[in-house]
Amino acid sequence: MRCAIISDIHGNYDALERVIVDAMSFGSLDAIWCLGDIVGYGPNPNECVRALQECALEGTPVHAVAGNHDRAATGRISIADFNPDAAAAARWTISTLTAETRVYLDGLPERLDGTTFPILDDFTLVHGTPHDPIWDYMDSHAVAFASLAEIGTPHCLVGHTHRAEYYSLHHSGDNGPLHSSDHRSGHDDDHDPDSMEIALAPFSHGTTVAVDPGIRLVANPGSVGQPRDGLSTASYLLFETTVDGQRSLQSRRVPYNIDDVQRKMREAGLPSRLIARLRHGQ
Repeated sequence: MRCAIISDIHGNYDALERVIVDAMSFGSLDAIWCLGDIVGYGPNPNECVRALQECALEGTPVHAVAGNHDRAATGRISIADFNPDAAAAARWTISTLTAETRVYLDGLPERLDGTTFPILDDFTLVHGTPHDPIWDYMDSHAVAFASLAEIGTPHCLVGHTHRAEYYSLHHSGDNGPLHSSDHRSGHDDDHDPDSMEIALAPFSHGTTVAVDPGIRLVANPGSVGQPRDGLSTASYLLFETTVDGQRSLQSRRVPYNIDDVQRKMREAGLPSRLIARLRHGQ
């Protein structure tokens, strides 16, 4: 099995197109897993949704969950909590969406997992965290641990932070379920903290992480359309299962024509800060 894991496209069709081409250069894809925020910030929200729909029509199923910008674009959540630039971009996006795009976004679930959809393997898919799929950030060891305690699969895939990175939880003892959902601590009361170690590491281009039965992962593919980890190249993950059952996540970084996207953003009247940050990956 080979799946592309993408997130935070943010209306950047140019980046999405290059990512799809790169992923398919490894061979046919069995699926695309999308972790939300297909729209928002960028100049081509309808084209991004259409690209995903076309992948599905051409035989590559797309399993996508909603992000906060997707929900804002269809009025499911308020933009009152958005910063001024994000709110301005959201208003522009709302005014630009076609009826077909709005229906697609409105129908996105907030969570998917392999217990319901076997194609998702041992993964739970959310935009933010399992605790709050729309708004929460996977931004600490404690949140990662608590998230693993809340899901029914060994591993979790998240977006929202726009940073390509992964948390890994190693058990030196039993591999039984975790029971805490407390975001304030990095361990729970039912396991000896000395028997567990949770670590955070960045993904860099070409990094390959084994999906090992003895390790639980929370992985973030980074952002296709607006990376914030200091690199401007589009970011995604490739999940592969070999014929002998070995599974891995490979991080990929893909260049695209940033100048063209910035030009389209300027023509749309989108905020200058959003235009500038594409070049710096911040």
